[in-house]
Amino acid sequence: MTQNEALTLLALGHNAILTGEAGTGKTHVLRRYLAYLARHRVPHAVTASTGIAAVALGGQTLHAWSGIGVREVWGEKEFAELEKKKDVLARLRAVQVLVVDEVSMLHPRQLDMVDAILRRLRDFTKPFGGVQVVLAGDFFQLPPVTRAGEPPAYVFESAAFAKGEFLVCYLARQYRQEDAALLRLLRALRAGGEKEDLKAVLRTRFRAPLETDEPVVLYTHHAATEEKNAARLAALPGKARTFAARARGAPALVSFLKKTCPAPPLLSLKEGARVMCVKNDPRGRYVNGSLGVVEGFDPASGAPLVRLDEGALVWLAPEEWRIEAEDGAGTVYTQIPLRLAWAITVHKSQGMTLSALETDLSRAFAPGMGYVALSRARRLSSIRLVGGGVNDMALTTDARVRRFDAHLKRYAREAREALAALSHTARRRAMREVLRDRFGGTIPHDKDAPRAPRASPVRAEKKAPKKTSREKTAALLAEGRGVEEIAHVRSIAAATVRGHIDALRAEGRALSLAHLRPPSRVLREIHKAFRACGGTRLTPVYRALGEKYSYDTLWRARLFLEE
Repeated sequence: MTQNEALTLLALGHNAILTGEAGTGKTHVLRRYLAYLARHRVPHAVTASTGIAAVALGGQTLHAWSGIGVREVWGEKEFAELEKKKDVLARLRAVQVLVVDEVSMLHPRQLDMVDAILRRLRDFTKPFGGVQVVLAGDFFQLPPVTRAGEPPAYVFESAAFAKGEFLVCYLARQYRQEDAALLRLLRALRAGGEKEDLKAVLRTRFRAPLETDEPVVLYTHHAATEEKNAARLAALPGKARTFAARARGAPALVSFLKKTCPAPPLLSLKEGARVMCVKNDPRGRYVNGSLGVVEGFDPASGAPLVRLDEGALVWLAPEEWRIEAEDGAGTVYTQIPLRLAWAITVHKSQGMTLSALETDLSRAFAPGMGYVALSRARRLSSIRLVGGGVNDMALTTDARVRRFDAHLKRYAREAREALAALSHTARRRAMREVLRDRFGGTIPHDKDAPRAPRASPVRAEKKAPKKTSREKTAALLAEGRGVEEIAHVRSIAAATVRGHIDALRAEGRALSLAHLRPPSRVLREIHKAFRACGGTRLTPVYRALGEKYSYDTLWRARLFLEE
């Protein structure tokens, strides 16, 4: 199934499970659907099974959002306690769509409790009280934490899942892995392939040379990670610079963000420190998981200057992580989007793409741990194994998961066939009915309505009312997308996107440009150079500043010259 097909099925209002191999773009589809809901003012909740995954999407853990906390049972006593929490009751009654990410780590009893609460508060006759529930994740990745000696219990074994009428969106296209050898290995792991055959492939990567001398070391335990990073930072010469995070909002949510945000509350760096970007850059310069080395610090702001492994040199300004509140206030955590990256845990690496990694698979202690570690890489040649070999647990996948995955693939094919039978007009009509009649969302006048997600982008493009190329760029710009992202989505050059924006501004078109604005210090310096050069051409300014800034940064600064 394609990402567009999955997005269409979600927009049709079905309870759904969004799944697929690591690297197929599950989070990307979730972000697109969340943007669609926000655009139409549909009340929705963004949650995940873990704090790390929740923060990455700008949400909360499911147990915090729903009020179930760490309880293992739910009865009349717990309902009575919940009824005292007016803020929790208000959001449970208002929500129309509930998204739960990293569902492989969600315990089945948690989903059952959420189902019981929503039925009690809303409509007892419908699964989850009539709320659309979207579960996202890959069950071959890390399972829920259980008591010692207990086998994993998966969310698909819950009563709520069995009664939830979940439609399956199984993404097929691989966006992360770049070579056939690694794909074959990962798919053999998922299929429960013969362990000796898998070990034979992995032995070729023991103590193997890599293109970099500084791969990220993936540890199975947190303590080893912290020890490694602290020792490597202390060994560097010079005094460390420490960046303290800032936070504002509800105290409980501030505490949650400090504990779970991938950028630590206190970030200590030195020149030469190995670092990892922990957020996607809106301007497309780096992504979550990009690696680099600190080369210096800005004299004025102190911001670190990082040489990425890909070669680019970027200043890392503070970024925000948000949890939006129903009243619009929200909780905000601000920090440099970096962490030390000589080592991280396998758990925290989930969802990342790493250019090179080193790991000891003899220490794996849970099903899926080996799969998560190996699937962070793009190529088999970017993996180096160390330690005492590969234990069987590292290559273990649960037979229940394998059986369930086969069912998911079959159900996804059926869903795709049903979608293909609907005309574009029928899809669009159904989506509008879901938005208006079920979710209570807003629908702009037809001529301003965003295009509906479609299963076949090529056919849809032919059927849709014609829109100029510039208007398509403006629409994506209004969603807060950067130049590189628009270029990628539209399969055009970044220079073409810039040309569209310049032309639209020349026509007097009002555009959403705030997210393109460079940092104030950079803006002042570049504007001063423009004035000194006496014009708006980029090349003279580029030379006058000693090639300090890229043409893209200069162009973005030029957008704000009239201020």
